[in-house]
Amino acid sequence: MHRFIKPLSQPFLLSVLLLISSVCVADKVGEKLTPLTFDSKPNNFHYAANGKPQLITVYPAQAASMKNASFNHKAQRLGICPLAITDIFNRGWYAPVIIVEREMRVNVEAETHKPECTLSGDYAGVAVQQWGLKVEAVTIIVDGDGIVQFLQYGVLSAEQEREAFALLQVDIASE
Repeated sequence: MHRFIKPLSQPFLLSVLLLISSVCVADKVGEKLTPLTFDSKPNNFHYAANGKPQLITVYPAQAASMKNASFNHKAQRLGICPLAITDIFNRGWYAPVIIVEREMRVNVEAETHKPECTLSGDYAGVAVQQWGLKVEAVTIIVDGDGIVQFLQYGVLSAEQEREAFALLQVDIASE
């Protein structure tokens, strides 16, 4: 057994693992985003190219993701309904599912939330797995053909927000 384990510790294996991990989170700008559907609470999730730009947000149920909510609220005030996913599967260790679900309900019932906009809980990490995303808050914009035009992890800067809204063909002068 020792002879088998020793070769695995060689730098070659490390190189292969690094290559595989970089492919899994490769930059997807310019690539077609595959359609995705899954059952969820409070809304089932469905994404497919629909001939117009779409905003998709995937936020793990972690404290760091809470800073991204202001972008979703701003988008809704500008008439955009993000396809919003709360990644419950990759939630913080301190976030029991029942509390995450309560927070999602509070967000959906908030005055700033448009009733026609959906929020889906991803209990199995399907979006991260299927789309090869990092387990971080991510904002994605696809064009009408489903080609990723914008993919940004973390909280968007003011410049990134302007770029995102321009890709969504929204005039932010009133904001």
